Amino acid sequence: MKTSKYLQSHVKFTADEYEAIKEDALLYKKSIPEMLKAIYFGQKIARPLMAPEDGQRVLVELSRVGNNLNQIARHLNTGFRKDFNPAIDEMRDQLQEMRDLLAGKHGNYQN
Repeated sequence: MKTSKYLQSHVKFTADEYEAIKEDALLYKKSIPEMLKAIYFGQKIARPLMAPEDGQRVLVELSRVGNNLNQIARHLNTGFRKDFNPAIDEMRDQLQEMRDLLAGKHGNYQN
């Protein structure tokens, strides 16, 4: 009898168990078999630092900061410094918003 390099096993779950495993697999961005094997064999699975919607908010804030830095650099490179401080103030406020998000001041996502 010829055997495959990989063997398979089938596991049955209750509806609640399956839903919990499916949610975790989505959270960890792994397939259900990958996640179960990693946990069983003691591999560490990287847990997201924050919920996907919070990560999206951080990306939006980073984009705003980048845009402001580009505007500031453009003003400095042209020698025109009018309205320089308001741009810095806005950038500082956006950086504080990012710090608040990362520090969990808008909620802390945990399993």
